[in-house]
Amino acid sequence: WYQRRVHKQWYQRRVHKQWYQRRVHGDISTMSSQHQIKTKSGLIINPIESIQDLLSGTSFQEDRVAQEHLSSLGDSFYEISRTAEGQVMLGAMEGLVEQIKTEDAFKDAVKVCFRLSKQMTSNTWVQFGIFIGLFGLLVALLGQFGNSAAFGGGSVGLMKSVGMAIVSSALMPPSQGVKQAVGSFMGGREDFFEN
Repeated sequence: WYQRRVHKQWYQRRVHKQWYQRRVHGDISTMSSQHQIKTKSGLIINPIESIQDLLSGTSFQEDRVAQEHLSSLGDSFYEISRTAEGQVMLGAMEGLVEQIKTEDAFKDAVKVCFRLSKQMTSNTWVQFGIFIGLFGLLVALLGQFGNSAAFGGGSVGLMKSVGMAIVSSALMPPSQGVKQAVGSFMGGREDFFEN
């Protein structure tokens, strides 16, 4: 219990520090409170900002176009989260996160997010918006509940590598348009991050 509490406090200080640094430097990735969602347990989380924090210090942070696309996807996810189905989805995610104790369980949770997003609509852009929002929610909830500490020191590295696999495949395509890359990504396999 004590270890989870300390980890939660550390995570909250880290998120606040990163938010302040982005605010001071005027980074385009600064999100307003419009992307914040309230979970069933009362936590207020910004899933898109969670992804941006996770991927800070990577090439994604410097890619303004990818940042703008992520912000647009955040708008979509926020609107979906306000619906009755979205609230059920948020509650289910909290339950799922409480069960994550190992790296394999985290990977399985990412696959669940991918499947869930594909079942909600046939529009690949909306599917990807749901998926990226669910992934951000997963990362944020793991930080809030302290579960990431439970499966070892490599948890942040694993989350970062999965996050980079997502954005580099769909939002930072070198040769094709973003909409086409998103379509290819969502038409692909759910274990995209495992080689």
